[in-house]
Amino acid sequence: MSFASSRIFIPMVLDVIGDIHGHAQHLVDLLRLLGYEKRNGAYRSAETGRHAVFVGDFIDRGPDIPGTLEIVRRMVDAGAATAVIGNHEYNALCFHTRRETANGPRWLRTRSDTHLYQHLDTLFQFRNDRASLREYLRWFRTLPLFLEIGGVRVVHAAWDEDAIRIVSRDGTMTDEFLERSVTPGSDEFRAVETLLKGVEVHLPEGVTFLDKDGHSRSATRVAWWQPPMPTTYRELAFPPGTVASSADIPVPNSALARIPGYAGEVPVFLGHYWLHAERPSVQSRVVCITDYSVAAGGFLAAYTWRGESRLTDSHWTWTPSGG
Repeated sequence: MSFASSRIFIPMVLDVIGDIHGHAQHLVDLLRLLGYEKRNGAYRSAETGRHAVFVGDFIDRGPDIPGTLEIVRRMVDAGAATAVIGNHEYNALCFHTRRETANGPRWLRTRSDTHLYQHLDTLFQFRNDRASLREYLRWFRTLPLFLEIGGVRVVHAAWDEDAIRIVSRDGTMTDEFLERSVTPGSDEFRAVETLLKGVEVHLPEGVTFLDKDGHSRSATRVAWWQPPMPTTYRELAFPPGTVASSADIPVPNSALARIPGYAGEVPVFLGHYWLHAERPSVQSRVVCITDYSVAAGGFLAAYTWRGESRLTDSHWTWTPSGG
């Protein structure tokens, strides 16, 4: 599927499933809770017109990455599911793709200790089956960066019309597109950063925080769908509690101007944000994050959309926490 052809208008019931990160058993458990059964090699719903949608981040971190990819791809190939690419699949493509430079070939994603650590579980679990990993990498190239399907929008981290227009010019995830997308300052770089990694605001000088992997960060993700209003860095950061009270400093208008907001009436579904809660909940009547940190002791969640224009917390299904 190309970026430009990733708009599919088919009335249906959609089960939007959050970031899996190699937790294949959680995925099987969730699919069964949703009423999916394995038939002819793929999990399918017995309900006519019911379809799964995956928000990306199938790989890295978890105990059964090959099993996860097999389930997701078989469902997509069978027409029982649709998937968008997550930042981890995109990072993997760049990690395994070279470009020619004046100093010889270089990887699009540097093989630093940090990047190796992030991808290590995937590399280890495919250590004896490199051919399958290469095939999945080819498949990642076919996954769209965004999706409009059956009256909803799906993207891994942030819905931004300007970014969508930029990636739609290219059509497919070629080596050339990937190379432009890792070039700071390019349109493609800004677009992919937004769609797959979200909107970030740089913190004041000297203010940092540790992310979930223990790395120091000087920029924070924000709730990009909310109207940009005068606030402090601590209140702006998302998820809440990301930065400490030392960031109780007003955010300048120049930083607020980078937050697009979301005034659309079409529901948009996201992953990416590693939320922690006892149970899932929607972010607004039209914005829903489905990532509840299954790879960090949380749970795998799905929102079942049945055509409603106002999202509701009564449409969630999720697995038990842990594992």
